Amino acid sequence: MTATFTLPFLPSPAKRAAAVTWAFLRMGVRATFSYPLSFVLFQLSAVFQLVGFLFLGHLTRSSASLGSGYLAFVAVGLAASQVTSGGITGLGQELEWAIEQGRLEMLLIEPISWRLIPVALAAWPTLYRLVNGLVILVIAWGFGAAIGLYDAPAVIGLVVLGVGSSLVIGVAAGALRVLAKRGDPIAAVYGMAAGIFSGVFVPINVFPLPLRVIAWLFPSTYLNAGLRKALMAHSSHVYGPNPAEAMLLLLAVCVILLPLSMWIFGRSLESGRKYGVLAGY
Repeated sequence: MTATFTLPFLPSPAKRAAAVTWAFLRMGVRATFSYPLSFVLFQLSAVFQLVGFLFLGHLTRSSASLGSGYLAFVAVGLAASQVTSGGITGLGQELEWAIEQGRLEMLLIEPISWRLIPVALAAWPTLYRLVNGLVILVIAWGFGAAIGLYDAPAVIGLVVLGVGSSLVIGVAAGALRVLAKRGDPIAAVYGMAAGIFSGVFVPINVFPLPLRVIAWLFPSTYLNAGLRKALMAHSSHVYGPNPAEAMLLLLAVCVILLPLSMWIFGRSLESGRKYGVLAGY
């Protein structure tokens, strides 16, 4: 695998990682835009989601825990979900396609670190979904949601750390995926649980205490709260940490758990090679 992308100010290992990631990103772009209608329909799905929540917002009572309104509350939650889905759902899909198409074995014989493979595979799905998250926010704003870029540096920091925290889950799930070949139980369970407990659609403060405690186990909870307070007007009473606190919590998740997840992924490949189960069907 070759790439001409270089960053002269980075040390050699970082240059190598950037070049490999850029190569995977280019392959993802080419594969996606070989079927442009699929990309367009994926972006249009944001419109259909928000139309339903636009009318649902008329049925909800005004509450300080919703910030500037239910439509804005849900739109930011959906956008935050797109930030994290690239490293979890998107990476899972990329690994599944690589296994089914017999490309995983080809990647493993390339002169690149095995632990870098899942991060590089997640590059394009993450960018793809970030665009969708931006589309969601713009459409919600067009529908009248009180959304604005009130704290741009915090939004950028939260998005970067949100992507990193999603890779913690996605890479750990991928470690099981490359051995099990079928099914992605970790990512599937996490996705369903995060959608409920991290407050995408419902303010966490309406949950009973045991569920509020569970909500704090999900990095998505910090991302949702931080982005809402950075993007929504009148959001000081939205449950959860402020942007600075959310970034610190997400940074701790990334620093402590992301290297561990990458190590686990590498170990799973080494175990699969030892027992001869890395080949696809």
